[in-house]
Amino acid sequence: MYKLFTYILLLTTLNTVYANSEVHRLYVDVFPAEANAKIFIWNIKPKFRQGIELKVGRYDLRVQAKGYHTWRKWIELKSGDVDVFEQVDLVPLNQPKPASANIIDEAPQPISPLATNPSSDIQISLDSVTPPPEIEEYILTVETIPSDAKVQFINSNQVFEQDMFLKAGRYKLLVSRNGYASQEHDVNITNDDVELKVILSLSMSSMSAFLPQNRGKALAIPIPKNQYTLDLDVKPEGAVVKILTTNQLYSPNMTLAPGKYVLRVEKQGYVTRRELIEIKNQNIKKTIELSQPPMCFYGQSQKQSPSGEKLYNFYSVRLNFYQNFVEVHYYIQTMPLGVTSHYEFKGIRRGDDLELIGLLKYGSDTQEELKTHMSLRDGKLIEAISGDRQVLQPTSCN
Repeated sequence: MYKLFTYILLLTTLNTVYANSEVHRLYVDVFPAEANAKIFIWNIKPKFRQGIELKVGRYDLRVQAKGYHTWRKWIELKSGDVDVFEQVDLVPLNQPKPASANIIDEAPQPISPLATNPSSDIQISLDSVTPPPEIEEYILTVETIPSDAKVQFINSNQVFEQDMFLKAGRYKLLVSRNGYASQEHDVNITNDDVELKVILSLSMSSMSAFLPQNRGKALAIPIPKNQYTLDLDVKPEGAVVKILTTNQLYSPNMTLAPGKYVLRVEKQGYVTRRELIEIKNQNIKKTIELSQPPMCFYGQSQKQSPSGEKLYNFYSVRLNFYQNFVEVHYYIQTMPLGVTSHYEFKGIRRGDDLELIGLLKYGSDTQEELKTHMSLRDGKLIEAISGDRQVLQPTSCN
């Protein structure tokens, strides 16, 4: 599989060895900031982020916000530009639309990225380009009682924010608070804003604090007889824990009777994990950390052999994670020699740094231990195993 990957990589990258690598960063300042505007670059696939790196060309910049006219402008990045800053002043819908070329009511046809690439030999008819639909988003508001309850998405890497914008679709929410029974809610957003009110009920252990014999006593919530608290520190934040044995959602410091319980911990973008815990005669405190899915990277470099021949190195790296442990498979293919080297490393991930150790094999008898490290920066992998510092780009692990 890895040989197939490297050959495909070779075919797709030989044509880009001499490609123009000049990039520029784009920043967009939107006023008013409280409009919570969404910023799009309509004719490319990557999502906009402040400081996004773009090649020379023309880009269809759109800014949309609830209650405001859509703002649009073609941004042209030229050779020699460095950072580009764009100021956007939104106009409320209840105000007359100004005679400005930057205010639109409907989406005009965008120019394909192929047509904006000055180095492309492919010419297309702009009349044949089908414009993408306008992106409609709606506001989701969740009122909870008590007001400090936690709201989070289930099976999604989105982080809930009050009055956030969401595209039409179905969403599953988990509302929880210590001392209350957690609730799941399905939210269906179609063509309008959605307001949801959730009233949590006290858990059985909390209700016992209000019994006549307990009134006026310490505010600490008593634990029912023959039950013990389960305190989980789950990483990353926002992961959902379900107790499969009892078919209930975990809530902080919940109480359980002695016995064995199977937990399922999941969050989108991470590997789902099952955990078996046993409660005997004491409270349980446990940390559960989810592993990230494998990450893969590729890159290339050009060198010259002692005889003067040009050599191309093609790199492919796969990272397998096991909580804070990492396993690295590192491949270098040298063309046109057709030589492939494979190295394996194991180590620990500390934040964005990977501390690794592995064995390099020479022939069938000799091997050498190598300590090295790699770094993850802005989604890229930085390494220097081959002697030169390489910045490898992310790719699919299929």
